[in-house]
Amino acid sequence: MSKKNILIVDDEKNIVLSLSDFLEADYNCFRAFSYDEAIEIMIKNPVDVVISDVRMPGKTGFDLIRWLKENRPKVKTIMMTAYGSDSVKRAIRKEGAIFYFEKPIDYNEIKNIIEHIFSPRGFTADLSGMDLIDMLQILGFSGKDCTVNV
Repeated sequence: MSKKNILIVDDEKNIVLSLSDFLEADYNCFRAFSYDEAIEIMIKNPVDVVISDVRMPGKTGFDLIRWLKENRPKVKTIMMTAYGSDSVKRAIRKEGAIFYFEKPIDYNEIKNIIEHIFSPRGFTADLSGMDLIDMLQILGFSGKDCTVNV
């Protein structure tokens, strides 16, 4: 299986470099030091996960999440900040990030979250030729709880 692509975005170069060095044994890491660099990288390369700082000069991590929602909705986002609070945490979750870390960050913890994102769960299938009611009946026969995204 090919390595997954991770984009690390922070205006603090030492964080980007050290985190990417830590993750590069298992993942292809792209480095960006601003919103604009991040967008440029994502336009040219497929990215599976973005790890971004919340506060950056110019456009912020929130701007990046909004761009991802509109342009790369399947990309998962992990946010990090040195200015953590309950309101920041709520705002990050509301914008759609799947996880949030406060700096200083624990690289092993981030790696565990990334591994969880990429771990196989359940199944996926293309049911484009099936009526919704037929699909729901099949799921009902399983006797298990599930979520169906249509």
